[in-house]
Amino acid sequence: MTRIFLILVSACLIISACNNNKTTVTETDKDTVTKKSDLPSGDNTGDAEKIKEELDKMTPFTPEQMEKLVPDDLSGYSRTQLSSNTNLGTAMVSATYKTGDDKELMLTVLDCGGPAGAGVYDVLYGNVLNHDNSDADEYSKTIDLNGGKVIEHGNKGSGYSSLTWFTDKRFLVSVEGDDLEVLKQATKSVILQ
Repeated sequence: MTRIFLILVSACLIISACNNNKTTVTETDKDTVTKKSDLPSGDNTGDAEKIKEELDKMTPFTPEQMEKLVPDDLSGYSRTQLSSNTNLGTAMVSATYKTGDDKELMLTVLDCGGPAGAGVYDVLYGNVLNHDNSDADEYSKTIDLNGGKVIEHGNKGSGYSSLTWFTDKRFLVSVEGDDLEVLKQATKSVILQ
């Protein structure tokens, strides 16, 4: 799973580096963000190229703005850690959630607004959607979940899985953990504040 992630990140960085458009990051009012992220929002099933063009025109969010979106609680799990960065050329926030018995979920939200974010969308979601892959160790497939397209990725040996979707016409969201059914339930409670 790490190998695939590194390949995707490398490809994303190449796309971002090749983009010569200069974008100034400006403070965007938090009220412009849709308050509820209904999984999936239905805006993730359209033409990927058209969505990418719209994303390219958006003003990117800052890491601080992204941190404000992440919920304190996720499907009964309490947030224990929060971090944000722009390592992929776009704002990204990650949060770890735990239960009392140390079960853990990880939530990652990437801002796909702006040229770099549009490249991230294209590499990590648009080009992967509807392309199922499997080998002896891992699998990746597109599933319909709660009315929208979600990329399910899993490790056959460990049972560690992730679900990734595009929502609010801007954000790429992923939940990861050891129990796929718990992840499916958690997707219903992801509300970007």
